[in-house]
Amino acid sequence: MTKPETFSSSVIALALLGLASSLAAPCLAEPKIDDDKEFAALQADAKKSFKDGVAPFVKTYCTNCHGSKKRKGGLNFEAALKKPGNTTSRRQWKQAVANVKAHDMPPDDEDLSLIHI
Repeated sequence: MTKPETFSSSVIALALLGLASSLAAPCLAEPKIDDDKEFAALQADAKKSFKDGVAPFVKTYCTNCHGSKKRKGGLNFEAALKKPGNTTSRRQWKQAVANVKAHDMPPDDEDLSLIHI
């Protein structure tokens, strides 16, 4: 039996948190009336991607240390998962992405070997 290939935890976390950050940020341009349907479809797709991809990852690998019971580094992702686009959540996602880019997260001893892309 061969071991499935895995990516480094930093690459995976960075990719998912980057996606979360981009999905959580509101669109700064106001949609035109003609574009309302397209805008609504894009917004629905972004919410579905966040709900189906980012939220389960963060719940599985992050909320044990960054949830309501523990708030390591002052981060509680449970609220950010419920309202990913609000101002406080955007700050948390940006801080999380910065921590991943700086290789502060995830910890080296964290077992993320089950992640497959």
